[in-house]
Amino acid sequence: MKYVDCRNIRAFITGCFAVLFLSACQMTCDLDQQPQVTNVVNTGAHYNSGDFNNLTEILSILDDIDVLLVSDHTLPEHVNMGTGGAQGKERVFIDPSAEVLASELNKLGLNSFTLNVEDMTFAQGGLNNKEAVNAAYAEYDKVLKKAVAKDITIIALHFDADIMISDGETEANYIGGTQIIFDPENFSSGSYRLGYYLLHDYQILESLLDAGFRPRPGYRHEFRFQANQTLKIIGGSAGGGLLLELASQEQAMRLYRSPEAVVAALQPSLQLLAQVISDFRWQLSQSEE
Repeated sequence: MKYVDCRNIRAFITGCFAVLFLSACQMTCDLDQQPQVTNVVNTGAHYNSGDFNNLTEILSILDDIDVLLVSDHTLPEHVNMGTGGAQGKERVFIDPSAEVLASELNKLGLNSFTLNVEDMTFAQGGLNNKEAVNAAYAEYDKVLKKAVAKDITIIALHFDADIMISDGETEANYIGGTQIIFDPENFSSGSYRLGYYLLHDYQILESLLDAGFRPRPGYRHEFRFQANQTLKIIGGSAGGGLLLELASQEQAMRLYRSPEAVVAALQPSLQLLAQVISDFRWQLSQSEE
């Protein structure tokens, strides 16, 4: 009978178990290691014009701002010199929409600033008369001009009127809806590109239509040009400046019943808008290198 050395077999088996044990340990260690994260985006900051004591402070903080959000209209409780917007209460819809957009911009690492005309009195009184309104808008325009000089991206969020037609007429005088607007007197290449990307590449109006908000007839695939004091200033920014009508205000209320529900319905489109701005700002930064 041939003798088999059992010590060698035991050694071989022991060695195999050792290899398996070490391999298992290695796999466990690999699983315990945190994956390497790249391209971490730092959260951006948001500022509001009501947080500042004077114009100098606001102009100074603009050095750190990527995106300026302008509400343009006066609040419902202020004197309305044609400045209250749709139904005199456009700000009821603009303000929460701007808040959502600012949050989305900050998530993408962009610093944002919301500019409201009533804050331009710097606690010296409300907008209760023509003189106060005119003075506040004069200060407001100074902020816009500084933002243009700093190549900040400037977005005016608005809500449009609905259908205007007189009894007995067969055609409406006006049918409002979503649209992108510029003033033809001041229209930078940056504004054109940003508007084109929004309208055609990312199709922001189609996103708004998904929520039920109709485009203004004739402007679903085209810019609208009209005289507008804010646009006449912000359209010259190399960072892009435009006015976006998010919805016909009355249509939005008919569909969703409350400003809060309207803004909730706008969330996907506002998120898309923030992404477009972020992509555009990145593109601008590459061209500067």
